Amino acid sequence: MLMFRRPCFNRRGMTLIELVIAMAILAIMASMVLPLAEVTVTRNREIELRRALRDVRSALDLYKKIMTSGRRKENICGHRRIGLSGRTAGSGCR
Repeated sequence: MLMFRRPCFNRRGMTLIELVIAMAILAIMASMVLPLAEVTVTRNREIELRRALRDVRSALDLYKKIMTSGRRKENICGHRRIGLSGRTAGSGCR
């Protein structure tokens, strides 16, 4: 009858090979996560820029609508428009 040795379960710590394998697994997992994080940051930045572009577009559309409808009779500075330049003489509008 062959006698088998029972594995020793009361060891402390890990061997060097076990540590190297664990570090290799962690490095592989980290190399998978980093590109995903970069893609997420890029997507969030693009979403923010699209929102800002939408705000600018809507502001330009509103400006065009107001200026073409003739509802606005004064410049932003409060002076009435006169002539082609839209400024009064010596008004200081910029």
